Amino acid sequence: MLQVAQKMRRMVGIGIVATFILGVCALSYGDAKDADLIKVLGNENRGWRYSSAQILGNRGVKEAVGPLIDRLKVEKDPSVRIVIVQALHKIGAPQAIEALKEMANTDTNPTVRHIAAIIALDMEKLAFQPGDEQTDRR
Repeated sequence: MLQVAQKMRRMVGIGIVATFILGVCALSYGDAKDADLIKVLGNENRGWRYSSAQILGNRGVKEAVGPLIDRLKVEKDPSVRIVIVQALHKIGAPQAIEALKEMANTDTNPTVRHIAAIIALDMEKLAFQPGDEQTDRR
C-alpha cells in the first residue's frame, strides 16, 4: 500500500493522498481535518466532494462557508449542489442567503431550485428575527 500511496502523492498531491489513504484504510472521514475537507471540495471525484460538504455541514465549520459558496457556483452535479445547500443551512451562514436566492431562481435543476428557495427562506427567517440584529444559530 505504501507504493500506491507514493505514486498517488506524485500524481495528485499530498492533500488528495491523505483522503485516498483514509478511504483505503476504511477510516472514517470523521478523522479528516476541516482544512483537508475544504480542499477536497474541489476534487474531481463527485463522491469526495459530496462527503466533504456533508461532513463540513455536520461539523458546523464556519471557515467552510466561503469555499462552499464558491463551490456551489461551479458544481455541475445536482446532488452535490443539494448537499452544499444543506451544509450551508446546518452551518447557519447568513452570508449564503443571496447565493441561495440566486440559485433558487437560476439553477438548471428544479429540485435544486426548490431546495435552495426553501432553505434561503428558512435561513432568512432565522438570521433576521424581528427586534434582533443578526442572530447566530449556534
